[in-house]
Amino acid sequence: VLAHENALHFKSQSGLPKTSCAGHITKLTWEHIEDCLAYSYMDGGFEEPLSRLEDLLSAAPDALFVLDVKNDQIDVEPWLTVWQIYQAVEEAQVEENITLMLYQPETIQFALALGMRSCLKIHFREERTDEMIAEEVLASGAWGLCAYSKLLTPTLLVEHHIRGLEVSTYYLGGNISDEAYDTSLADWTKWGVHSIVTDRVDRGAMLMSAESCNH
Repeated sequence: VLAHENALHFKSQSGLPKTSCAGHITKLTWEHIEDCLAYSYMDGGFEEPLSRLEDLLSAAPDALFVLDVKNDQIDVEPWLTVWQIYQAVEEAQVEENITLMLYQPETIQFALALGMRSCLKIHFREERTDEMIAEEVLASGAWGLCAYSKLLTPTLLVEHHIRGLEVSTYYLGGNISDEAYDTSLADWTKWGVHSIVTDRVDRGAMLMSAESCNH
């Protein structure tokens, strides 16, 4: 099941609506989950059905997916999650369309052994310089860096590109103006960001027309 966490919640910690049902995913049957809807902040209602990975890959075989393996940051059998993803991807024969966001070098090595592309996910700088982050990504064996947008600087991109690494970013822009968001997109594409994961699908036209950004 594709979800942000290992449990479904009616509301977030900040009180915002999340899903129309609740419970730990491993303790719910698919018959229960498939009737559950996620809240759409674009449309303002419970409209988005939850999906299983195999169903999504079957429905959109040509789409590019970036999968955030969140249990890799808390050491809860991340290799098992990667293995399950690998089985679904291999069955759908879409290996080239998948990038895994991983947190631990050991899990990245496991993904590489399976032939799966992965990036090292970094959300906080934690006193690291751009050069230090690039060296960390290079040592992990990852295809590149998946960084929270607030970490992005032109120098960060340069440090990765001179090492033959790509940089992807993820960004939640639902609470800023269209003008501010478009300015951010223009900067990232100018710097050579490889791909952008965002909740602002309404601004996708600009992104898709940017020649310097692949996805």
